[in-house]
Amino acid sequence: MVSVEELAASKDEWLREAAEVVVRHRDTVKQALVNAMNKVRSCVLRYEYIHNEIYAAIKDQDEAWQVDSAVHSILDRLRIDDIVAYKIYDDPDDYTNDVFVVLFRELCKERVAMLEEIATLFAVEFYHKFDKKEGRFYDAMPVDSRGRDEVYTTLHNLVCMWTYCCLEEEE
Repeated sequence: MVSVEELAASKDEWLREAAEVVVRHRDTVKQALVNAMNKVRSCVLRYEYIHNEIYAAIKDQDEAWQVDSAVHSILDRLRIDDIVAYKIYDDPDDYTNDVFVVLFRELCKERVAMLEEIATLFAVEFYHKFDKKEGRFYDAMPVDSRGRDEVYTTLHNLVCMWTYCCLEEEE
């Protein structure tokens, strides 16, 4: 786990520049992460939600693009104050489908590795579905990663079990 400040002091110019953008927009980025979690009601979310929250918070499109690009490029295993983020799935076709776990505490390496392994199911071409009526599995048509609700549910439930991150029910 590395802090955004450590990246901002990096000798790697590309990482340093991205981290400096995130540091300058720290409060906006943190609020975008929290808003995304609240919107999905999960600590496991596609980057699409973070992306949308950044653009909603920053009205200048060029500045929003710069922040969005910087956040996406360094968000893996990154700490921004009390928020930590892990990139557990990198979608080869669309970066907004990348999957992140955003928490208020760190996970051990073994747990992150387990989440990454489960997230590989997003890339499986064919999927098996369980038919409750017949009580058995059947071959399903290929679905894209966005249609893999079972994977999201499993990831969400594991993270909740480990961290008690579940968001409160809205009253």
